[in-house]
Amino acid sequence: MDARLEGLVRKPLRVVLDPSGSIDRDARFLTIPDAVVVTTRRDPGLEAFLKERGHQFWVLPDKEDPGKVSLHDLLLKLASVGVNDVLLEAGARLNGAFLEADLVDEIVFYQAPCLLGEGLGVAAVPNPPTPGDARRWNIVDSALFGRDQRLILRR
Repeated sequence: MDARLEGLVRKPLRVVLDPSGSIDRDARFLTIPDAVVVTTRRDPGLEAFLKERGHQFWVLPDKEDPGKVSLHDLLLKLASVGVNDVLLEAGARLNGAFLEADLVDEIVFYQAPCLLGEGLGVAAVPNPPTPGDARRWNIVDSALFGRDQRLILRR
């Protein structure tokens, strides 16, 4: 993600979670300085590579599952550097992990009026025993943008 209003808005801090430290060193987002790569273990070579290019390298393993990034520690670290809001653009597993850890206040869905066939779900979360047991959200806004719909949900 890149803000295109130079000088008018504060650019977002790009944070990439890479638990295994296997990031593609030719990834396009690494060509723009000021990204943060978060992993679960020290890697002096990767750390030097990132710092050389103006990026940060954070090591935040989960205490209960060291192969995963600690989402709680990540949010605390982000807060310590002045980040008050997080826009999570992720796949089903990471979205599900944030939801399961109860770290989501708001969900913004964009939906186009088309069907693309099989695909992954929005969030990998366990099915509730019954529909009545599903976590409920409040619809706080619904708007059309051209033919697309935006839906904002809050807890």
